Amino acid sequence: MVESIFRLIHSPAKPNDHWDPQNPDPSSSRAPFRVHNVGRGMPVPLLDFIRAIETECKLKAMLNFLPIQPGDVEETFADITSLVSETGFEPNVSPEEGMTRFIGWFREYYLNQKSD
Repeated sequence: MVESIFRLIHSPAKPNDHWDPQNPDPSSSRAPFRVHNVGRGMPVPLLDFIRAIETECKLKAMLNFLPIQPGDVEETFADITSLVSETGFEPNVSPEEGMTRFIGWFREYYLNQKSD
């Protein structure tokens, strides 16, 4: 995410002068903003994230499988087309690497908080 934001900083959003309120494009407007999905652009099973957290924390999760709940989505993933088009950057961090980095940061940050 940080790399995506860093690259987007160098190309600030511009208003869409052709934006039509009668036929709106949800990814733009007269205001200077853009919406980009940031992700790997492919689905990752939830259990892959759980296993990555288990591995990094050296703990076993207690799982309670329930039927799909109202509002749950069976599959989702980031459509990174606009991000790649705008920046040329395609995120590619695996769930395992992402969890390792995040948990490492989390531990370091909160250990430093306790010593302050």
